[in-house]
Amino acid sequence: MTSVNISSLKFENRQQDHSVLKGDVEEIRKRILQEICPVQHGNKCFFVVLDYPENIDYEDAKRLCRERGANVGNIYSLQHFHDLGNYIRPYADKTTGKREYVEVFTAMKFDQTIGIATPFGGSKSTLSNWYLGEPEYDPGKTRIGLHVSKSGTNDIDVAIINSFYYISHDGVLCELELT
Repeated sequence: MTSVNISSLKFENRQQDHSVLKGDVEEIRKRILQEICPVQHGNKCFFVVLDYPENIDYEDAKRLCRERGANVGNIYSLQHFHDLGNYIRPYADKTTGKREYVEVFTAMKFDQTIGIATPFGGSKSTLSNWYLGEPEYDPGKTRIGLHVSKSGTNDIDVAIINSFYYISHDGVLCELELT
């Protein structure tokens, strides 16, 4: 009878140890995500890859995200849009010369038949924060980019633009699924 009690006691201790470890792992995971994931939205992590001094086209953008285990990212809400703008702005502030902005590719497309941005996957977006004069209804301008201005400029703070897939941008917004 004593051996049964000891055995069950050991089992309870293992369960307790497992619970403690599981909690520790979750806490460590959260800390790591805060360090390496500059923008979180839902269960996704977002970051930009900038390729200074060269600009990239959309094929380069896809490759840069894939090399990091991610996909080209979508913008999911107005709050997410502003969070991304705040995250990207310091990079715009670092640009040299007369440029006062940074533009990055997203996975979103411009559906010219209905005049809206659509996230990868085809759902409709309510995002309508277009740059001045945008969207342009040119048959080839189907890619959506994110335009972020330097601090203190008279330019629009953060906006979406539509462009050709082969036009170069400063970088790409990448999206990584958190599990």
